[in-house]
Amino acid sequence: MARKQGNGDGTIRKREDGRWEARIILSNGRRKSLYAKTRQEASRLMAEARQAREQGNEEPSTRQTVEQYLLYWLDTIKQHRIEPSTFVRCRYDVRRHLIPRLGHHLLTKLAPQHLQSFYAQELGDGFAPGTVRNMHKTLHSALESAIKLGFVHRNVADVAEPPRGGHRKLWS
Repeated sequence: MARKQGNGDGTIRKREDGRWEARIILSNGRRKSLYAKTRQEASRLMAEARQAREQGNEEPSTRQTVEQYLLYWLDTIKQHRIEPSTFVRCRYDVRRHLIPRLGHHLLTKLAPQHLQSFYAQELGDGFAPGTVRNMHKTLHSALESAIKLGFVHRNVADVAEPPRGGHRKLWS
């Protein structure tokens, strides 16, 4: 006779489309569905999710946008840790450049190619490479804090390549 699972252990069922679905309740009360081709794979996925829940390493929320996180980061973290003039520059970079171009992306789905496109657009708009590197530094710092808080697993700014040195030509 099969062992009955306890509350919160999750369930596995076969869907009409032939895939297997494992469902588990996360520590925040939300349900998470995991899909697999076989029952064994679904069972393995559910066991991993259960273990992550018990260790406090659950998958971060996938609904938070880059804009929402950057505003949170400015208000709660960055403001109290740096000089006021540096904070003013960070806030300007976030509100004037990062949010309009990257804010619509989901934080967990932000990819290096999004940053590369951002850098190219800023350079195309006439900003100096050093200015774009400062924007990169601001975003990198924000994403480092996101890792510490468990919102993301990696800093995509580590992979993206900001523009190299050099100066704009002021005359021909």
